[in-house]
Amino acid sequence: MLTKSDDDQNSSDNNPVNNEIISDENQLDVSSRSSSIDKLNSNSPIMKIFSYSKELVLIFAFILTTIATIQNNSGPKIIRSPPPIPFFSKGSFVEDYYYGQLYPTQTKVTLSELSFVFYYAPWSAESQNARSAFEHVSRLFYKEAYFSAINCWQPNSECRLQYSKIISWPILMAYTRNGFGVQYQKNLWTESALTKFVTSMLNPINRLTSPEELLDFMSSRDCVIVAFIDHEAHSKQYSSFYRAALKFIEKDPFREVGFGIVLGQTGVEFGVDQIPAIRAYLWNETLEYNGNITWASKDITKWIQDNIQQVSLYLSPPGIKSSSLAPYMKQGPVLLLFTPRNLYLDFSDSYVMLRQIGMEYYNCKDDDWVHEVARDFLLHKRIQNREKLKELQKQCYKLMHMSYQSNKPMIRKCNKPLTSTVSYLSVLNASKNLESNKMSNFCEINEPISSKCECMSDNCLETSHNMYSYESNNLASNSKYSTSMLDNKNDEKSPEAINKYNTRRQCQMLRLAEERSEIQFIDDKDTAPLKLISGLGCKSNKTFTLISMDSVSFHTFAERLGVDILELENKTAAMIMDQDNESTYLLDEPVSLNSLSRFIYSFHRDGLQRFLRTNSIQYRHTHFFDINQFLVVKSQETIKVENNEFSNKKKCQVSDVKEEDSHIVIREINSEDFDSVVIKSNKTVVILFYSTNCAFCSMMSHSLLTVSRILHKMPNIEFVRIEGDKNDLPWQYTMAEFPTLLVFPSHSKSDSRKFSSKMPINVTNVLGFVLANLNRSYRLLGLVMACNYKRQNSTNDCILAIQEEITDTISYALREWRKHSRKRSALLRIIKQLKEIYLRLFSIENSCNFIEIERDVFHLIRRWQKVKIF
Repeated sequence: MLTKSDDDQNSSDNNPVNNEIISDENQLDVSSRSSSIDKLNSNSPIMKIFSYSKELVLIFAFILTTIATIQNNSGPKIIRSPPPIPFFSKGSFVEDYYYGQLYPTQTKVTLSELSFVFYYAPWSAESQNARSAFEHVSRLFYKEAYFSAINCWQPNSECRLQYSKIISWPILMAYTRNGFGVQYQKNLWTESALTKFVTSMLNPINRLTSPEELLDFMSSRDCVIVAFIDHEAHSKQYSSFYRAALKFIEKDPFREVGFGIVLGQTGVEFGVDQIPAIRAYLWNETLEYNGNITWASKDITKWIQDNIQQVSLYLSPPGIKSSSLAPYMKQGPVLLLFTPRNLYLDFSDSYVMLRQIGMEYYNCKDDDWVHEVARDFLLHKRIQNREKLKELQKQCYKLMHMSYQSNKPMIRKCNKPLTSTVSYLSVLNASKNLESNKMSNFCEINEPISSKCECMSDNCLETSHNMYSYESNNLASNSKYSTSMLDNKNDEKSPEAINKYNTRRQCQMLRLAEERSEIQFIDDKDTAPLKLISGLGCKSNKTFTLISMDSVSFHTFAERLGVDILELENKTAAMIMDQDNESTYLLDEPVSLNSLSRFIYSFHRDGLQRFLRTNSIQYRHTHFFDINQFLVVKSQETIKVENNEFSNKKKCQVSDVKEEDSHIVIREINSEDFDSVVIKSNKTVVILFYSTNCAFCSMMSHSLLTVSRILHKMPNIEFVRIEGDKNDLPWQYTMAEFPTLLVFPSHSKSDSRKFSSKMPINVTNVLGFVLANLNRSYRLLGLVMACNYKRQNSTNDCILAIQEEITDTISYALREWRKHSRKRSALLRIIKQLKEIYLRLFSIENSCNFIEIERDVFHLIRRWQKVKIF
């Protein structure tokens, strides 16, 4: 056996070459063994499963990523809209197509003489607001016209697809049988306004048989358009005139311009020799349409618009912030007559009075016919309207009892008893709110043969089938006719039946008019004051416009002008607005023909006093915010918190500071108390003119509130503010920009000072501005209060400012000592006390010591007040 010797072993250990060879061999041996192990592991089933699973995971993640990408590229998911629900209540006379169908409505429109279609969006607040008014008119006129409603917002509906460009809802359209459409373009969705629109569509043209009827028709219209034709020979002309009358309702839905027709040879009585002809009867002249021009509805409408002249007009703004008044105010002064307008009636006594004034005012040629109409005929017509109203009220009173007796069997058939013994009263009461759970039954005014009794609740609904079967049985049991022909008593189209129906309709309108507002008549007996303003429109350079506005529907316009119209007598007021002079004038007495004439006359003679608005009025329909109460509560809470923080940081002894002296109030004033609070006050008043639409006003208000807190213990100074947009002041105190900060010194109110608009708005500048406008004694007190208020370590700056003010005051006292020999002893005591305060400033360690100095300055002010120099 061969073995190495010890020497060989030692030699091999000491040889480095041999060691490297051996180490390399060992490494090769280890690597070869590791590679063999890796080959062994890679060929094992576990490793194969592991590698395959990783590949499967990667493939699965790639597939999921691809699917997600495809789904994202397909667009967002659209959820189906919920199924529509009926917009109108059950039992309504409005046929509601809430799925948006158009074809059924189009079919029924062609079968009806007149149809009203209400296009709505269920989510629209205006649609919801107009719903009750549309139901109201459908209950009134369901016999005369067809009423339908279509949901044009329902996705993928016929209406939505056809009218996709409509930007506002609702839209009300009136259609004739031949498809001629008229749109209701007023944004006034009230029951009375829609009733007036429907009646205008039902009676677009009035037949006139005599000049007297024409004159009566003109008394309630600003202008009357009359066509003189032979109905058989001029059917095309009549069709064009009829279309023009309907189309003009879009611009004049309340029929301020009337349309009439004279048939056959009756035109000779009107002075018309040749027919067909069209005349426009204005207040001062008569115009004739050129017969050579084609009688097209567009040409007739354009001719009316180009030639119409109105001495006064009704204005119905489409919104609260409307610009309808702007064109008239740019022309010159505007007389605004706020008075209730009852659209259920065909006349308005106050508006006829305004037309009397307008005709006299613009009677530049001193026309006797205009004088006669304005002074005699219209006044007589106003008295006649009052008498007719009283007569109608008597007829309606009799009709109530007759209707009750005739409808008594039908009333008993209702499941619920009537709340009123008068049948047509229940119709009117029920028409106010169809969806109310407390709604009682109503029965229509009519004969028993066509009476309709219907319960408006879900528990009591009598169908038309049951109603008609009851009527047929009733007729069969009481039948006593020997012929199929009906006599005048039972024929609904006989003259007697039509007159009776019209009387009932007038009673119905009268009752609705009385429910809306009290029917007012102005007691005018003398027209002599009209002589004051006769022809005045041509004697001055002012273009005067007379406008009337409904004080019930548009009371916010009067309130913005500073008049609480709903609290005035008869809800009537007259104002003159002069934009050029930026002035508004208010008639301060009840409106009448006499007072209004003198009001206009005084305006042209510059004898009126300017009306000043004030925000001290709490309007009935307007939200009111008491800013004074807010500031008091907020300031008290803020002061308590800040006083606690001050005591914790500085550890000052402030227990002797009274809590009631810490209340900070910036008083809110208005134009009514401006003179007494600011001008006639014996205090120095710091006033802020602000506006709610001003962004910098809030910054100034915060800075002024902080300054008022700093100086809250200073006597003889008051901080107030006034809203410039809602309070009119005399011209010398009217500000052109906001915010504006003024100081009215106590010793001289005429020497007021204005905070510079070039200075930054912060507490330091505002405080410096206020202190600079105080006298020396209060200026020193204000500096000490400001130092006492500061929370930061700025004691040195405060000491330097107070020392500088004391030095300047001592110099001023010495100059006064040389001038006033009798006051030298008092001045020396003041100078001595100022010197003591000056020396005490060097011993101040923190801001807590300013409290004692503040007391010393208060004692010093009492001496200054006796001297009456500072």
